[in-house]
Amino acid sequence: MVSITAIESKTVDGVIFNELATSVFRDTNPRVTRTPTLDGGAVIDHRGFIDGDRIFKIEAALDEATTEALWTLYRNETIVHISCVEGFFTGTLAKLKADGGRITLIFWVKE
Repeated sequence: MVSITAIESKTVDGVIFNELATSVFRDTNPRVTRTPTLDGGAVIDHRGFIDGDRIFKIEAALDEATTEALWTLYRNETIVHISCVEGFFTGTLAKLKADGGRITLIFWVKE
């Protein structure tokens, strides 16, 4: 189950829906760089991983009212809260695609 709410706006209280099994909550890259060295080797620098590196790809089948509420949040809110199977996060709705009752949402975690 996913809940997305505005932090301050009163345009929409928020939306709650069940995500599809095709949703991905652990798509990320740690802060790693690889630099080639003059001797033919490489130096790998791993600076760790934080929640701000995470990207959620959420897919769901939604009714028209929930889709419209989600579109309102997407159009009007820069930062929102999301609660999902992975926990509670603050971030932004980076991309939203709605097609025939099915949505694909990209959420970038801030913290």
